[in-house]
Amino acid sequence: MNTKEISGLKSRHWIFIAIFLLVIIGLVSGCSDERTTEPGQIAWEVVPGAGCKTGEVVNPGSDCIEYVFSDGVLSITHINAGFNCCTDVGGDIEIEDNVITITEKESGDYCFCLCLYDVDYEIEGLQAAEYTIVIEELCLDDGDELMEFTVDLISSPSGTHCIERDHYPWDEGN
Repeated sequence: MNTKEISGLKSRHWIFIAIFLLVIIGLVSGCSDERTTEPGQIAWEVVPGAGCKTGEVVNPGSDCIEYVFSDGVLSITHINAGFNCCTDVGGDIEIEDNVITITEKESGDYCFCLCLYDVDYEIEGLQAAEYTIVIEELCLDDGDELMEFTVDLISSPSGTHCIERDHYPWDEGN
């Protein structure tokens, strides 16, 4: 090999290394655990909870929603949500015309019991405004009051809404 050929190999080698490094930098910068929401874009997630409540349940006859709105994030906790004892709990969130609908779901193995859970939801990118929150629950009997209420996140950025339930799993099997 002459000097010209060796020089050509070296320059191709450096080009390959430069391209390889750019690809690696691009991949690494795209792998972030931090959720980012563009202005006007809504993002949501179900936050994993502690599972089925055992032992003493606070206010067992109450089915409650607590909410807090801060910096464009609406945090909703469904306290004493009824689910199957053995499943993984979660939900889907849809927002349309200032109506936030949370459809609760369960998956995995089922067993012959129900219990109460606390389930957390976070919605990013909301504007402070008036919203109707609807929770589509799984363990309701015919005639049970639906979890639906309106909040004004401008004048009341936090609050609680409860419904009394008098049947299993809220009545602890009595």
